[in-house]
Amino acid sequence: MHLWIHTDAFYLNESKARSRGASYFFLSNKPNLPIHPDDPPPLTNGPIDVNCKVIDAVMSSAQESETGMGFINAKSSVEKRLTLEFLGHKQGPTPIQFDKKVALGILTDQMTQRRSKAMDMRFYWLKDRAAQGQFHIHWKRGMTNLADYHTKHHPTSHHRNVRSTYVSNSVSSYPSKRHCKGVLKPSNRCKPLHVKNRWKINSNHSRNKPSLTNTHKNNQHS
Repeated sequence: MHLWIHTDAFYLNESKARSRGASYFFLSNKPNLPIHPDDPPPLTNGPIDVNCKVIDAVMSSAQESETGMGFINAKSSVEKRLTLEFLGHKQGPTPIQFDKKVALGILTDQMTQRRSKAMDMRFYWLKDRAAQGQFHIHWKRGMTNLADYHTKHHPTSHHRNVRSTYVSNSVSSYPSKRHCKGVLKPSNRCKPLHVKNRWKINSNHSRNKPSLTNTHKNNQHS
């Protein structure tokens, strides 16, 4: 099992000039680095953590909000990496997916910083850790970023369309093709109780239980 992260932020969509950020942590197979924008998405087993919060500091640009949320998510992933290592799952560079090319360029030294030099110095932590090989920062389109959903306001129709991606509605649908290697699958012996079986149990229980009418009649005769 290998940890993957999707990170995203929405600039100036909260009160007092604040920005909202989100992350989507999940486990999948070991990545083939480097990851390119056209590579197929990894297999997912559902999220192990989803973080959605308002960034405390006021960001000066959309790029800084993206980088700031990437810093928050990378810091949060350190303990998850250590836990997986302790469980015997060797971790390589953790992929962090952005959907802003400017944030990717600054964090990977592909762009020259000018006005962005005023960026919060805490955010350079992610840049240094990526240079050390702890994280692999890459870019893909926003439609493939699983953290994008939590940063914006959507109509009811959109919530219904993406519900199957974020919510597991039926336990009986497992095991499915979404499982990746090294992840425990639910046992077939643990089958869910179907609705008609529940009704059958309730009906049997009601047969053995004396009715209120018979009890009332017995009390009158006594």
